[in-house]
Amino acid sequence: MYLRSKRDPKIGKTIGANWHLAFLDRHPTLGIKYSRQIEHTRAQAQQDYFIFATFFERVCINYCIIVLYMYIKD
Repeated sequence: MYLRSKRDPKIGKTIGANWHLAFLDRHPTLGIKYSRQIEHTRAQAQQDYFIFATFFERVCINYCIIVLYMYIKD
């Protein structure tokens, strides 16, 4: 876009929000391919993270309760 704006000063130096759609229209051999497997794996990893985070939060809470109980007992 910068070179084109140097040739024609009427054209602005910024590109639009949907420039990629115009690019794909100009180049029909190119396309967009969404990978469901990658998205599924990413979602699964995020779900696993929340499961592990919840588990370790509970472990930490139980540990704190045990330590507090032992402190009060003494």
